Amino acid sequence: MSLTDTAKPAASAPTRPLASARAPQTAMRAPRRVNPFLIGAGFLLFFAVGVAAGSLIMRQRYKTRDVIVAVNGAVFTKDDLFRQMERASGPQTLRQMVSDEMRRQYARKLGVAPTSAQVEASYAEISKTPDFDKMLASSGMTPDELKRDLATGMAKSALVTRNMQATEAEERQYYQENIDRNNVRAMFYTPESARLAVIVTPSEATGQAAAQALQAGVAFPKVAQKYSTDDSKRRGGLLPLVVRG
Repeated sequence: MSLTDTAKPAASAPTRPLASARAPQTAMRAPRRVNPFLIGAGFLLFFAVGVAAGSLIMRQRYKTRDVIVAVNGAVFTKDDLFRQMERASGPQTLRQMVSDEMRRQYARKLGVAPTSAQVEASYAEISKTPDFDKMLASSGMTPDELKRDLATGMAKSALVTRNMQATEAEERQYYQENIDRNNVRAMFYTPESARLAVIVTPSEATGQAAAQALQAGVAFPKVAQKYSTDDSKRRGGLLPLVVRG
């Protein structure tokens, strides 16, 4: 091989033609992972809103049930009534409650307190009164509260009479005295009474004028207020109740 000879390039392997565009491939997205914290937070928020709404509705219903009277839009509830009653008679009522309880306890200590059977028997007797249920409802008392009052009254009576003994003759005499029509202090009889109205005039002429007014049809109270000089004219001439005996 001479120096003038030109070296021929070695034959290269056939080249694979490059594709002008890649073959289309289907895109596959990985599924999203749901954050469990967000789910829990959303559930708690929904639950809290529901509870708040329910509480608001129940509170409004509760307030509506507690309303006892409304005057031109001004609402008075049971709490308002109870606070007013507490201020007006709370201490006195509390003293009465304590006093009644002490009597009941003292009666039990002395062995003279009424039994449950005695209280039930007394309640059964009272319940025979006509319209008993209506009267009980109007008083605002429950049957148990009435029984408690009955027990208190029976305990008081037992304490007062525990050392008292009376013969049959004394009992009859006491009864007769308290049904006497002439006894104004009779406990088992209400004496007859009368209600009087008068017109007291300072002169005969004024009396004649009052009589003429009555004959003309003027109401007695108006005539008394105009012509009478007695203090009763402020009450239309009415005098205090007069009791026989």
